[in-house]
Amino acid sequence: MEPTSAPIVVQPADLAGVLDLYLRGLCLQAYQLAQNIGPLTAWTGTEARLLAGRLAIHLGAPRLGTYMCLMAWRQDRTHPEACYYRARTLLDRRGPLATWRFLRRIGELPPEAPVHVRSDWLAFHASVLSRFRDFDAAESYLSRAEEICPNQPWTCIERALVLELEDRYEESLAASRRALELRPWYRPAVQVAAHTLQLLDRDEEALELLSQAVERIESGLVVAQLAALQTELGRYHDAQRSYARFAELSPLLEKELAEWLAARRSDTAYYCGDYATAVDFARQAKTPFYDKIAEELSQKMARGENIPPRVLLEVGFVRQHHQTCVPATLAALSRFWKMPVDHQEVAAAICYDGTP
Repeated sequence: MEPTSAPIVVQPADLAGVLDLYLRGLCLQAYQLAQNIGPLTAWTGTEARLLAGRLAIHLGAPRLGTYMCLMAWRQDRTHPEACYYRARTLLDRRGPLATWRFLRRIGELPPEAPVHVRSDWLAFHASVLSRFRDFDAAESYLSRAEEICPNQPWTCIERALVLELEDRYEESLAASRRALELRPWYRPAVQVAAHTLQLLDRDEEALELLSQAVERIESGLVVAQLAALQTELGRYHDAQRSYARFAELSPLLEKELAEWLAARRSDTAYYCGDYATAVDFARQAKTPFYDKIAEELSQKMARGENIPPRVLLEVGFVRQHHQTCVPATLAALSRFWKMPVDHQEVAAAICYDGTP
């Protein structure tokens, strides 16, 4: 993915305006202001490329976001924030082991690095360590991050994610809510809090939080999360509107994401009984499954046949803990058949613990 126009040197004052809107969660407005500077792909300078990458992710262009952050790091491999975002993209693309090796190779950030970046760097160590389930070491890094930069909302988010991996959901929720106290309608805190509420089987609270958030911030990620929950709860007309809003917030929509969006819009149109629209979007999804959906729906409508009703068994959600996938599945099925059981008790009963 290469720039398609002449390189642009972004002035600090122009960058500050875009950054302010981005930090307030107003990603579409930030993009509109950024357009006055020039295409994001043409931005040069480490700080400019990092901001372009962060912004692109919310505008329907995750690949562009990764590319811009990678270019920023390649331009200056000693830049503290560029190293941080390089580490984050490594975790997404290559997993925790490669990321941990990168973190150890870089080592401590220099004292002259911005204090919030140093704090984020330490907190990210905790995030990676938690993937290895080394929670004691993770706590040590979180404490160091909080010590050098108290009341940092992002540190609260990293703590919430670590606590989730420990299956400490109430404490995880408290951490994300602390981030919201420090920065109201902070986009990552909204998403993590809503996710944790769902883990706690408090879907209506999650729905309310996300619904309020999309009225205040402009992020396709938040809208997509809301649409998925609305679909899960059977609120298909609301989900249709949310996916349409996602399209509005994604002026840089990339091909793969466009096909994913078409599939989701086909699903919700089908659930709403709008079969012609479901066919149109299914064809845009460009996968064998949705091609078949489009073909069969089109044939039935052409013949004037009734579309069979959707059958959905109300099997509830049971959150699995570490390596308790099968017990959680059994607990969900038991709940459906009115014979509820705690999935951890099932795990203790069926899993060999090494005792002779």
